[in-house]
Amino acid sequence: MAFGALFIKQRLGLTDEESVEQIRENAYMQFFLGFAGYSSKAPFDPSMMVHFRKRFSEEDLKRINELIAERGKAMVIEAVSSLPDDDDSGAPGADAATQISLDDLVKPADWPQGKNWGTLTIDASCTPADITIRLI
Repeated sequence: MAFGALFIKQRLGLTDEESVEQIRENAYMQFFLGFAGYSSKAPFDPSMMVHFRKRFSEEDLKRINELIAERGKAMVIEAVSSLPDDDDSGAPGADAATQISLDDLVKPADWPQGKNWGTLTIDASCTPADITIRLI
């Protein structure tokens, strides 16, 4: 969680307080940090960000970045190598059949075919207020 919070802070250019507030109100950030579900409570006090920064040296951050890049590259190579070999690459629309989906990179390889996986969290806070329902 410490590294993830620092990553969010750095990537979005936020202050410590803003980072904690963004994590508190954003379910996607909480999922990124490994939370089991959404929580409306602050995950930690903003002053903890100072302790998080002290835990990682510049060399630690570089090594973590290298590991993430290596793992991402390995996942893409593995997904591409598992695609069927088609010699018909010159045909129109051939690229559509070889497109890699996010599921190919994330879903476990032994997951049963056709079975749903994961959890969907829906946020309706941006739904237009002028929707009317007609009963027939």
